[in-house]
Amino acid sequence: MTRIFGSMVVKNEAERYLRAVLSHMKPFFDELFIYDDQSEDDSLVVALRHGTIVSSKPDNVPSFLEHESDFRFAAWKCLENNDINPPVPGDWILSFDADEFLVGVEDDFSDVRTFLIEAIEEAEKTGCVGVRLPFPEVFATPNQIPHYRVDGLWNTIKGPRLFKYMPGAEWSGKAMGSGSEPTYIARGKILENHHNLWMLHFGYADASEHAVKHQRYTELYDHGHNNSHIQSIITKPTLKAWVGPIPEFNFGKLVPQPGD
Repeated sequence: MTRIFGSMVVKNEAERYLRAVLSHMKPFFDELFIYDDQSEDDSLVVALRHGTIVSSKPDNVPSFLEHESDFRFAAWKCLENNDINPPVPGDWILSFDADEFLVGVEDDFSDVRTFLIEAIEEAEKTGCVGVRLPFPEVFATPNQIPHYRVDGLWNTIKGPRLFKYMPGAEWSGKAMGSGSEPTYIARGKILENHHNLWMLHFGYADASEHAVKHQRYTELYDHGHNNSHIQSIITKPTLKAWVGPIPEFNFGKLVPQPGD
């Protein structure tokens, strides 16, 4: 029987969306693996309390901001070699970040696991190694309603984050913008039918972080992104209200909950 693994990298996410993301996402997977970029907050404690498999980056591996591709490759090797429940050929992996929520159609999200299985089954039947998911980029949350960006390239962001596990994977070698999936995915056939699954990304929901993100990308020579797209981070966005189901959490900076 096909198993579905979740794979996530984190760095000082305890005060943001980590608790909400783990509570929301963990029920969709047979196992959730987290690779920590030497967080200095309670990210590891939060992750362990949610029953995930956790591994920390050693000192001889560059951090995400130093070299994303090398960092993600090290995370992949830890996922492959973990001694609790490693993936095997035939398993599938969903790669996501600590500010991303996979949503379906129903408000209680009971359909998400079903949609994941349906997408994987179609991919297997059609010889696909990945499923391309749309990524609405949330840029504002007025009245607790996510508003996602629809101007420029923002309305077209998709990625094969759901993919079939194969041993011996490699990464692109890019210092930034390497992608969250190994290179064999781009070389294979991708399923475009996302089966009513969307990955809501809240990485830009806090406007106070826009300037920092813009500066981070512009200072990198090999950032792997379109330059005009990077410049648009700090321009006025055209937004549309999200009309689908919304995970239950406090928008913006997430306040730690008692006991966490």
